This record gives sequence, C-alpha cells and structure tokens, in this order.
Amino acid sequence: MALLAAVAFCVWAQEPQAYLKVSRVSTARGSQVVAPSWGTHARDYTRSVSISIQVRGMGAAGRATLEWFFLAKSNRSGQLWIFDEGREPIELEPAKLIEVQKTSKELTASVSEYGTWMRVEGGSRVEGYVVRITSGHRVVAVSASAKTLELLARDPVKWAALLETSEKIRSEKERRNRDETSAAPPP
Repeated sequence: MALLAAVAFCVWAQEPQAYLKVSRVSTARGSQVVAPSWGTHARDYTRSVSISIQVRGMGAAGRATLEWFFLAKSNRSGQLWIFDEGREPIELEPAKLIEVQKTSKELTASVSEYGTWMRVEGGSRVEGYVVRITSGHRVVAVSASAKTLELLARDPVKWAALLETSEKIRSEKERRNRDETSAAPPP
C-alpha cells in the first residue's frame, strides 16, 4: 500500500504545475452621442480591457496551454457570456517566467433615454476576465478578476455551460450583423 501511495505521489509530482498572476492593465472607453433630438438622448459606448499575465513553471517541465477569456453581461437579460477569448501553447519550466499582455476586442453597448420617463439599454458591459493554464484535460491554474468567476472557471460543468451559451450568443450576433449588412443599400 505504501508503495502504491509513493508511485501515485511521484506521478502527481511529475505533472507540470504553474504559478499564475493576472492583473488588469487598462480599460479603454469610448462613447458617441447618436442622433440627439428634443426630449431624447442616445449614446453608444465601447469598452476593451487589457490584462498582464505572468506564468512561472513549478515542478516538472512540460507543455501546457494558456487560455484567456473576457466576459460580458448582457444589459437586457443579465446573461453572462464570453465575448473574446484566445489560446496559445506554452512550455512550463521550473522558475522560468513567461509574461504576456492581452487586449480584448471592443464590446459595445447603447443607452437611449426618452425624456425622464424611459431608459433603454442594449448591448453588454464588461464583467471581467478569466485566465487558465491547462495541461491535457487538467486545469493547472486559474486566475480571474472576481472570486465568483474563478469558481465558475474551476467547475467543469458550469464552465462547459458558459462556453456553450457564449457560442450561441456570438453566433446570433454574427447572424444579425450579416443580416444588417446584406439589407444595407449599396453605396
């Protein structure tokens, strides 16, 4: 029994491990007034987020994947979704520091106010980010802008549901953009 425990410990010790530190570098903001008229006010907003990622290998050297996700929340439904993401392979080596910076795509939202009695919000707002390091099918390290997002990224069932929901939302947005582009009159 002791031999089995020692073998299991040696196998676990041989898997790559990592220290992960992520911090927000900046948030780019923009806004534009759209067709103001008497009694109404409309404004379009854009946001993008830049993060700094530091990874240091621990334990055995090995290949891993660095994954980053930028999350948004719909202004109308409150639905959480991933609006931008990326992946790249990395080599985890003991004590070797890897530093990268990633910037999200712009996320748009709009606010229309009709006098003082009605406010309509559209689009989504930036909710935060999640960065993960995976090796094979195992999550080696996770860092997020909020503890709730980190817990979400560590739960395989909830994370899979978020990925599926996000894909549906992105597909719907792309379809709407194609429809709008094809319906626009030629210049």
